[in-house]
Amino acid sequence: MIALGDLPLLEPATITALGQSFAEAGADSIHVPTHEGRRGHPVLFGARHFSALSSLAGDRGARSIIEANAARVLEVEVEDPGISIDIDTPADLEAARER
Repeated sequence: MIALGDLPLLEPATITALGQSFAEAGADSIHVPTHEGRRGHPVLFGARHFSALSSLAGDRGARSIIEANAARVLEVEVEDPGISIDIDTPADLEAARER
């Protein structure tokens, strides 16, 4: 699982939903949470993808692996807007507090 540290509003139920989806699908799959049609984080990768993940470089992250394996991607709908609310600046923090 690739989980970003700047998503403090992420709900534990999202992790549970990804784990349940993975348990049903297996090691070839990639599980991406979605909320209201928007993809977010964390992303759960099956073991098949470990080699590709370990060779990543640069700031693009694992997006290239997701794109290259589009047929293996399973979107997991969650009731968690926190999958895409990252806190990078003081203004982001203030906006999150207002939610």
